[in-house]
Amino acid sequence: MREDNKTFSHISMQDNESLKEILESIAKSIKKGKMVFSDDEDEIILHPEKLIRFKLKASKSDTKHQVNLKISWDVDSVKIQKSDTLKIQN
Repeated sequence: MREDNKTFSHISMQDNESLKEILESIAKSIKKGKMVFSDDEDEIILHPEKLIRFKLKASKSDTKHQVNLKISWDVDSVKIQKSDTLKIQN
């Protein structure tokens, strides 16, 4: 049974060490296969698949430097089966 479509958003100012801890927690959650994001008002639980799209964009101007990270995956994506392995015969 699928959950209803849901979004979670959080915006805050963080120092370097706090941001490092957040990114490390995200990496550990991806490895475990379960990501839980929450605050005082809301919560969302995501289950990363084995194949994950990763997009990084960096930009800078005189007044602002920015890095955008995007991580996404398709839910219930087609699993690669052993029988789907490419075979080449000579």
